[in-house]
Amino acid sequence: MHSRTQKKLFLDIACFFNGDYKDRVIDLLEGLDCYPTIDIETLVDKSLLTCSGKRLWMHNLLQKMGWEIVRGEHRRNPEKWSRLWLSNDILQVLKENTGTDKVEGIMLNTPSHEAQLNSNAFSNMKKLGLLKIYNVYLPAGLRYLSNELRLMEWHEYPLTSIPNNFQPDNLVELIMPRCRFEQLPKGFSNLNKLKVLDLSNSQNLIKTPDFTGFSNLQRLILQGCTRLYKVHPSIRVLNRLVLLNLKDCQSLASLPYEINLESLKTFFLSGCSSLIKFPEIGENMKRLSELYLDKTAIEEVPLSIQNLTGLTLLNLSGCKNHPSESWHWLFYLSALTSLVALDLSDCNLSDGAIPGDLSGLSSLESLILSRNNFTCLPDSISQLSKLKFLYLDNCSKLKLLPSLPFSGEVVMARQCSSLENCSNQVIVLQTSYETELTIINCLSSGDDEKSKVSLLDKHFHPLRWEYQEEPIQHGKGFLSSLPVTLIPKWFYNQALGSSVSIPLPPGLSKNTSWKGIALYTVFEVEKILGNDSPCQKSHNIHELIYDFDMQDGADLEDCTIILHPPKDQSGVDLYRLCLYISHARFRDQLDRRSCISPSISTNSPSVRFKACGARILYEHDMVEFIDVLRQKGRGFRNSPSPPRALEVVKRRFPRTERVQDFDGSSVYNLCFYGSIQTLFPRSIICKDPSLTFDSPSYWYKVDGSWLGLALCASFSVGGHSSTSIVANNYHLTLSLKTDEDSLERFQITYCLTEEDLKLLRREHKLEWLCYMPRRSFPDWLNGCPFIEASIATDYPGLRMQQCGFRLLFQHDAMFQEVVQTLDACPDERQLITKFLEL
Repeated sequence: MHSRTQKKLFLDIACFFNGDYKDRVIDLLEGLDCYPTIDIETLVDKSLLTCSGKRLWMHNLLQKMGWEIVRGEHRRNPEKWSRLWLSNDILQVLKENTGTDKVEGIMLNTPSHEAQLNSNAFSNMKKLGLLKIYNVYLPAGLRYLSNELRLMEWHEYPLTSIPNNFQPDNLVELIMPRCRFEQLPKGFSNLNKLKVLDLSNSQNLIKTPDFTGFSNLQRLILQGCTRLYKVHPSIRVLNRLVLLNLKDCQSLASLPYEINLESLKTFFLSGCSSLIKFPEIGENMKRLSELYLDKTAIEEVPLSIQNLTGLTLLNLSGCKNHPSESWHWLFYLSALTSLVALDLSDCNLSDGAIPGDLSGLSSLESLILSRNNFTCLPDSISQLSKLKFLYLDNCSKLKLLPSLPFSGEVVMARQCSSLENCSNQVIVLQTSYETELTIINCLSSGDDEKSKVSLLDKHFHPLRWEYQEEPIQHGKGFLSSLPVTLIPKWFYNQALGSSVSIPLPPGLSKNTSWKGIALYTVFEVEKILGNDSPCQKSHNIHELIYDFDMQDGADLEDCTIILHPPKDQSGVDLYRLCLYISHARFRDQLDRRSCISPSISTNSPSVRFKACGARILYEHDMVEFIDVLRQKGRGFRNSPSPPRALEVVKRRFPRTERVQDFDGSSVYNLCFYGSIQTLFPRSIICKDPSLTFDSPSYWYKVDGSWLGLALCASFSVGGHSSTSIVANNYHLTLSLKTDEDSLERFQITYCLTEEDLKLLRREHKLEWLCYMPRRSFPDWLNGCPFIEASIATDYPGLRMQQCGFRLLFQHDAMFQEVVQTLDACPDERQLITKFLEL
């Protein structure tokens, strides 16, 4: 393939698509005078691209090289570039109307300040094929758009029409959220190449277009079009449609009589509060996997729902505007043998509404029945052989828990005020010998302060969605069998036994990034054969009580947890229990307190507590917290914790000198032998001396708890270091850059000393720690999506093996103490790092 097309693809990815989906890149660039499928393979073979999962990635240095190629000899004249990707350059060209036919792509990836453009802003850009733009206004209208456009992504398009001479026949993606169209302009009537149509949150849109000319459409997104009342019957021709999103189209009262879209996988009708009748389902709908009908007015689904043989998720939550007896059609669902998750919460269900035969739902793992009116559930629940999660929260009339299948792991029954013998408890039922557990949470919720403590606290739910791509399933990682007695080092307050002390930083309740406290307990249980019910106390049921004792005598409400080991096994099992306590439970009760000492106790002689751990959780800790919960088991330190290790070092330090307190406004810069990578849980193994990390959104919050940025890098040298190398002639250098500019004014350099050279000759490796205070960073960093760090050295043969970055906060006392002690005690650095490695 011609190198010209490979170069074009390389530059497009460097400027526009680094990290984007491979299939999307191919769709958008095919036909733009390149051959993306073949060229991508060629660039991967040449190590100019990496294909990871479904995305394409380019190394930062290669991307930067691509930018420089585009700028070429016209660094100060962006109107002569083929691609524009920085907001200042884009707005300069558009405002001054200086664009030329050299411009092939404009992609503004972050919203800029509002700008007014004249009607000829795009008139000279005859070859413009890619356009993504935000926050621009056209008081005089728009006269021209290129017919070469394959991507038109215009957020808040300010006009009700498009240029008369615009022929968008080449469009692959038309993305115009919050536009002012009442209906799609006639110029968009024949779009046979179009694969994505997104008009979400366009409040003026009242009806969809005729889809006859949209034969290749794969994704139709009309979410939040609150005035949309009509879907054109021609939607039936969209046989390649994979996603249909009509969520929150509140005026939509009807759909075409039948839907028979053979490629459709996901269908959203959530929040269509005027929709009463669901259409008939054709026999070709075998691929539909997820159907969302929550918060609609749908009174029943047709018998033809049984044609959805590939359906794995059905959400009917909040469909409550009709009598309970009208749910007779639920027995239709028994034919859905592939269904994994079913949500019938808040549906006004009473006794008898749930079918007596559920054996057809052979794949069902999650059943949500919260906020309903039944007093009991049928024994058919036990027929669900794969059911793991059953949710019964706020079923105020429920008196008895159902018989559970052996596969059950979590039953949530909070605020079930009529439930007998189980109120205000968390019950843990182990249903198999290995690690299968049922957690029955009967803690109340709402305004009751007890609700703020639980295994699966409602305040914890957002963490599962906000801090990871795939949410953790309920119950996983909170309680499980362990092969040995282990506590993750991440819980930096640790103690043997059943209690642990947690020092509290000043002003904790006023710190907006504080999320709560995590407790971690390891205990063993001697199991005894028994057949008692999990709702009755017996020799096979163990009550565990968490007590939150304050230093000054004030207490918080206890949290009771009930553990029920398997009935058919004996012996000793080891468990770990992780409890998350939301900051909302504590409110301001921690003010003027310096310590909190939670402890766990039991009335059961079969339970023996081995160790406890705790950590104060802040917003930036949550990703790591999720990772810890996912792990099966980690090492428990029987050696001194890092603070104690540092005290050992300090006692060895000469009394005539003093270890100075950590100064968050100063630069720390030192080398040593050993490792403190445990203090950098997000360390990255690097083959290249350059990496990128995301800029946190909370860098410049008013609370001011962020102190600075710390780096730890490990180096090694191959072979034997030459004895002829002279100290102070070689350096380690850290440079930080962003997508906007360079931070040269606090580039850090470390000059290798004679001691460092001796260390390299003896150990062939070296650790570098540097800390950069917050005041070194300019405020405009708050708007930058990432920072690129480049680490360099002029020492012969020295290579970086691993590095880690972390933000340092006022409450990170242990990290501060490690840094200040390493800085003050150069002869004891190896001892300190040995303690940290334990």
